[in-house]
Amino acid sequence: MKKYVTTNIRLEEADYRTLKLRALRDRKSLASLVRDAVRQVYQAGKGKPVTEEEWRNAPFWKLIGIYRGGPDDADRHDEIIYDEELEKRSQP
Repeated sequence: MKKYVTTNIRLEEADYRTLKLRALRDRKSLASLVRDAVRQVYQAGKGKPVTEEEWRNAPFWKLIGIYRGGPDDADRHDEIIYDEELEKRSQP
């Protein structure tokens, strides 16, 4: 049996409606449609699977806790991260 992880993604409203209609037409759940798309685009599940040790030692874990922000930053994290990144690139 496959083990699933629950996650939360934000979609633009138009994308959500498009995917929801496609899922209904294909008689699939929205989650199943998204999983299929991820596998197709990113080749997930093909080749050597990530081991538990590789997962535990992945570099992104070092990022957790390095940012101290305001109370609404969790809702605005994409804006905060990517706007700051764009700002850095646009400076001489």
